[in-house]
Amino acid sequence: MREINIRIMSPDDQQKSYKTLVRSNLCRHGGVGQETIYSDRSYKDPLQSAMKKWFKTILQKPRVTRWGYSNASGSTFRDGDLDGVIWIKDCPFALSRKNGKYRLNGQTESVQTIASALSRVLFKSCFTDDNTVLMKTLFSSLSLPEDVKYALENRIPYHFYEDFDRQEVRLNVAQIDDKMFAIEIGDGVWGNISMKDLQSFCGYYIHGRKNSKFRRVGLKRLYSMLMDKEPRESDVKMMKAFLMQNRTDEIVESKARELVAEMVSNFPNRIKVFYDEAGIPDRMYIKGNDYDWKLTNNKYKSDIQMVSTFVRQFTFDKETNTKNWYWSGPICIDNMARGSSLGDQFCTRALAVMNDNMTVARVNTLKSHLKEKPNENERIELNEVS
Repeated sequence: MREINIRIMSPDDQQKSYKTLVRSNLCRHGGVGQETIYSDRSYKDPLQSAMKKWFKTILQKPRVTRWGYSNASGSTFRDGDLDGVIWIKDCPFALSRKNGKYRLNGQTESVQTIASALSRVLFKSCFTDDNTVLMKTLFSSLSLPEDVKYALENRIPYHFYEDFDRQEVRLNVAQIDDKMFAIEIGDGVWGNISMKDLQSFCGYYIHGRKNSKFRRVGLKRLYSMLMDKEPRESDVKMMKAFLMQNRTDEIVESKARELVAEMVSNFPNRIKVFYDEAGIPDRMYIKGNDYDWKLTNNKYKSDIQMVSTFVRQFTFDKETNTKNWYWSGPICIDNMARGSSLGDQFCTRALAVMNDNMTVARVNTLKSHLKEKPNENERIELNEVS
C-alpha cells in the first residue's frame, strides 16, 4: 500500500496550499510519499490542469529513454494489467487496466477522462471528508468529459485560413442525445458529431494534440465530416460568411465592452470609465470601500497583465502643512490564467478594488503601496476626474 500526502499550491500569490491524502495498492512501491502540485498558468484552469497532469503521470506507463532512464516514481502505477483500488482520503474508487484499457468503478474510460474526474475529487477532498459528496463529485464529472462541458458552455474553438490570415472562431455546440452532439457551421445549419469525435475535435483545437482526426481540417472537409456529404461551392461560401461573423476576438471584446458598460451602469457613483477613439477602455476610476483606484490600459498586450493598477496616496509637506496627492503604482496584479480580454481584466480588477477592504488581505502586492490609513473625508469626486 502506498500513501501519498498531497499538497496543492494555490494559483494566486498568497502561497497558500491545500492538503489531502491519496492511497492505492496499485503503486510501484509501498510506504509513504510526498507530492506537491503547482498550478500551470499556461492553461485556462491552472489548478485543474496541474492535478490532471499529475494523475496522468501516475496512471500511464512511465517513459523510458534510450539510455534506460525512466520518469517513474514510487507513486507511479505498476506496469501491465492492474486491478485494485485508489482511495482519496477514505473514499474508494475501483480502478483496473487490461490490455491498455482503463475502467473506473466498472466503466470504461480514457486516461484523460479518469485523470480529469479524479482531479475534481482530489480538490473537493481538501474541503470535506464526506464520502457521499466525493462520490457525487466523481459521478458529476464522468457524466460529461471536461472538454465537452467546456464546449457546451463556451462554444468550441476552430480556426481556418482566409487569404493566408488565420481566423479564430467559436462554434455553437448542442447536445442532442446521450452520446451525440451537433455543431452549428452555418445559419441554422447543424452537423452531427459523436461524443468521441467531439473530444477529438477539442483535443486539437483546445489542447493542440496532433493525433486528432480533426487536425488542420479545412472548411470543405469539416463540412463533409459533420454533414456526411460533400459541400457545394455555395455551401462553403455561406459557411465561411457565417464563421467570419463568429470570430473569437470580436466576440470576446464585444462581450467584454458590454460588461464594462454594465458595471458602470450598476455602480454609477463608484465607477467612471474613459474610452479611446476606437471605443476601447482607456482608463477607469473606482471608489473602493477604503481607497480610490485608477486602472489604465497599459497597451502592453500580455495575457495576464493588460491593465495597470494605481491607488491614490499622499505625501505630507510639513512646510506648507498640506497633503500632496498622487497615484501610487503601477501595482503588479496578474491574472491566474491566460486568455482574458482587456475588458475582462478591467472588470475583474474593478470588482477587486471596489472591495479593497477584503482584497488587500489577499493580494500581497497591494499592501506595499498603502502608506496611509483610509480617509473618508478626502475621496475623489468622479465628476471631477479626467
